[in-house]
Amino acid sequence: MDRPSDFFSFNFSKSPTQNYCFVYCPDPSRFIKTLDSIVLSVYGGPSIPDVIVLISAGKSDSNIADKIKNDSDQAALDRIAGKASLFFASIDISSGKIDCQPISQSKDRSTGVEKLLRGMSWIKEGLSEIFKEEEVVLVAPPGYTYHKPSGESSTFFLKPDLALSSSPISSFVALSIATRAFLKKKQKISETKTIFVDTMAISSVAYALRDILSTNGDGPNITISSFHSYGGFNEIKKPVRGTSICLISASSSMSLHDKWISDKDVSDEDVITLLTLSTAKRAERALFALSGKNISQTKEPAKVSIRIAGESFLPAQEPHKKVLIRAEPFLKDLPVISACKLAGSGIIDIFRIDQSRPGKHRAIYIDGVKLTQNIEFTQWLEGTIRHFARATTKKIVHQGDESSRVMAELIRKIFGELSKSTVDLVSENEIDASNICRNSAIIVCAAVVGKGSRLLQISRALRDIHQGPRLYTIGYQVAESASEIATLKSNIRYSEPHFYDFECHGSIATGTQLLDSFVQEASDIDLWPKAGPTPLSRLHQRIEKIRQGNPLGSDTFLPSGANHQDSMSIRKGFAFWPEGYNPSSFQPELIFTIAAILQRSREDSKLSERDKLSSNTFRQVLLDPENFSRYNDGIIQSAIIRCSHPSELDYSSDHAASDFMKHLIIRSIESSDSDSGESSLEFILALYFGRIKLISTHFSEIKSLVLANKHKHDPARAMRWIMEAKDRMRQNVEDF
Repeated sequence: MDRPSDFFSFNFSKSPTQNYCFVYCPDPSRFIKTLDSIVLSVYGGPSIPDVIVLISAGKSDSNIADKIKNDSDQAALDRIAGKASLFFASIDISSGKIDCQPISQSKDRSTGVEKLLRGMSWIKEGLSEIFKEEEVVLVAPPGYTYHKPSGESSTFFLKPDLALSSSPISSFVALSIATRAFLKKKQKISETKTIFVDTMAISSVAYALRDILSTNGDGPNITISSFHSYGGFNEIKKPVRGTSICLISASSSMSLHDKWISDKDVSDEDVITLLTLSTAKRAERALFALSGKNISQTKEPAKVSIRIAGESFLPAQEPHKKVLIRAEPFLKDLPVISACKLAGSGIIDIFRIDQSRPGKHRAIYIDGVKLTQNIEFTQWLEGTIRHFARATTKKIVHQGDESSRVMAELIRKIFGELSKSTVDLVSENEIDASNICRNSAIIVCAAVVGKGSRLLQISRALRDIHQGPRLYTIGYQVAESASEIATLKSNIRYSEPHFYDFECHGSIATGTQLLDSFVQEASDIDLWPKAGPTPLSRLHQRIEKIRQGNPLGSDTFLPSGANHQDSMSIRKGFAFWPEGYNPSSFQPELIFTIAAILQRSREDSKLSERDKLSSNTFRQVLLDPENFSRYNDGIIQSAIIRCSHPSELDYSSDHAASDFMKHLIIRSIESSDSDSGESSLEFILALYFGRIKLISTHFSEIKSLVLANKHKHDPARAMRWIMEAKDRMRQNVEDF
């Protein structure tokens, strides 16, 4: 059973055979009316007390004990009769007198109550019940750190105000402060004129302290004043010594405590920090010190700083960071250049089923067989074999897929022409001590890899049966992140006492959103039915290609043109490709380029701050809407939409950005039957799936425009079809 909200209670074990329960309320008269609920709560477990002590702050009043005994619910007293002793105690702060009066006593269960009360150890027990680490310690997520108002950084932050959930709890903390700073100090009580707090979040403690001092002294007129932590520290004038007390909510280093003493020229007795860690400098000066044993500390280096600010010490709401994609940082980037060189070869495709793993779709698919027929690749492979292959090479081990076998055949041909000797091919499934020469050299090859799990399995299979040198050659690695690419290389190369050679023709980190966008589109049955009428036959043909994992090529993006039978093409002057390419429908290659750029923007720490799709502070990072004006080819706009995370296109909390996108999309819709609106269907589909998010009123304007457009040309019909899809879905559910 929950404790009554009018009281704060906690257990204290003096010995294995004697358990106490302390119940605190700032108003002792409340004990009379609610004693029954107190007893029910106390006996709700988990431990049953031998002694119950009702505590209040104030001058002794013998009538309270009598009223509790005579005017309380008799059922409550009957419940504890013979089981527990009940006492009422009042604490007079100014005189230090503790008056303890029995209400109901049980034999041999009430010894040492007054002595225990005077020892004050029960106060620390109460504070430990209030300030539990799981409630008052905020731990930053891995990779994050809190930037505190003091300027220090830490992976955790103390917020004692989270534990001040009721007025009795705040008052108990105030009582703890009063016994610490004002016990038996009547003159100090009368001279105290101001209680300073570093945040109004703990003002309930300050007001409760004022009430306690007023009832125990001569009724001092005390003012509560907040200096807003470090923000308003310098605005507070130095108080006269002995006329104030400063309450600091928390400090893991006690730095603000020390700063108040030194800068305001007050004594150590005039400042109390509510909460600190036991490892802090002179932690005993704080009201309560946490052990910190349960504070989980991450070893991962902090990449993002969460700035703590404001009166409540909450994460600061920083403005969105908007990133404009610039060509300069990526002009020398290999994946970008490779995409242009491979354009039109059919090597790159999008959302294809991996032939070596049936049913597994690849966001960016590299055709390994066609790659081995590429002149630039064969020249690279010949140079790699010439420089790294050992003359003692006897075997070529390859992944079990067809493209890797073709690559192994090509390596055997190149090696044979160079060394005038023959080598044998060994598939990954054929690796055995009987067909591997233990001390001779080996070439291991794979045409296309992702994370490289199969390549690592080959390495593991060779570990106990091969001790000679190895050359690992990879055609292309397509991974989700740059760290996966770096990890594979380091895992493959490492070997005692030597490193293995590792050469890769090309690699790209794509992120995850590209795959998600096609999976989302293919799985929405209500948007693209498997059979039945659609506004455009080409839309139906395209979605079937996606669902079956067939080559997409020029159908990677939704069609364009007046009849929507055209494929979007790249024009001359694409900033990320070198001059000299022929404009064509290089849609997979465009996605390849944009995916590489955006993922590098997210991960590469060497980029300038303005080029990073990440932030060192805790705030949302957006792709600047200006990108869609700067790169106004529909094929580039569509690639940006497909390769971006929804959070990077979420303009729903930025009115200006949302308004910019609204007007841009409306212009595209109004020109949907011409080249300037060729990406209109991609914009509408992104709005439908929530990949682009706008303020609700802006989205409604676009939707109304689309549904009100009664033109019968194909673009208008297709956009209406998409916008009405959710209504059709709801109708199907209702009919069902």
